Formats: sequence, structure tokens, C-alpha cells
Amino acid sequence: ETLLGMLDDFFRGIVGAIDTQKTLMLVFSDHGNLDDLSTRKHTPAPALCMAAGAEHRQIQQMHALTDIAPFIVSALDG
Repeated sequence: ETLLGMLDDFFRGIVGAIDTQKTLMLVFSDHGNLDDLSTRKHTPAPALCMAAGAEHRQIQQMHALTDIAPFIVSALDG
């Protein structure tokens, strides 16, 4: 099994176990290089983000890594 397949299974298991009505799961990458797994260096690809559960569509408000902390603070205040 590939690393990406294992990650897919891992996250599928987590999402299947959380209460998606009450929980928002966020997973962020600090840089994008999923496009070229042959290198450990940063590539120009965008950093990936995954959201699942309550209010997951709100993630569309984020466009940069600097948007993450304000998003989380806002979600916790709500």
C-alpha cells in the first residue's frame, strides 16, 4: 500500500469516528510538495488543507497559512 493510501485510510477512519454535527476537523500542510514526492524540498504547489465535519465549508474563507489562526479563534468564539 502506498503512503497516500495509508493517509487516506487514516483520515477516513478519523472522519468516520467523529461526530460531524459537533466537530470540525482541520488538517493543514505547511507547504505543498504532494505534487512531486520524489523530493523533500518545497515545491511551488499550494499547501493542502482538508476539512471535515461541522461548518467544513467555512474553510473556503482561508487563502493563506496566516488565515488559519484567525479562523480557529473565530470558530472557538462561535
